[in-house]
Amino acid sequence: MRGPGRNRRPPPADRPRPSFLPPATDDPSLPGYEVLETGTASGYGEISSIDRNPQRHSTRVTATNAGGFRYPWGEERNTEKIVHEAEDAHPEAASVRGEYSTTITLPDRTIRWEINVYFRSDRDNFYYTGVRRLFKDGVLLREKTWEQKIPRDHM
Repeated sequence: MRGPGRNRRPPPADRPRPSFLPPATDDPSLPGYEVLETGTASGYGEISSIDRNPQRHSTRVTATNAGGFRYPWGEERNTEKIVHEAEDAHPEAASVRGEYSTTITLPDRTIRWEINVYFRSDRDNFYYTGVRRLFKDGVLLREKTWEQKIPRDHM
């Protein structure tokens, strides 16, 4: 049975201070590993510019990110760019375009993946287009495209 004063914690000033270990270093010392480009703090595309067009009453917001690493077997580099666009008088016609790439450089070849996505809308529909490409040493090996029209259904 609990009564008044039972299981109460002492006030903060009366508690002993915790003893923590020192912080770990952020720089791992792995042989053959090196950060070439850190990218954004979040690891995702972050806003790099906001452009307002007063004549068209429109806004373009661009978010970017890039990173790179060296490993014992080669290098990896990533890029990301996302562009949002909208007009004040036509919010139903907003769009977002994303461009992503990963490049792996090995001693005997370079592999690159590119992904481009585009979302847009009008009063009645949403539209999606996606393209994925794979390159080896700059030569296109494979490409696939997706397209979809989605009714807004009063959204």
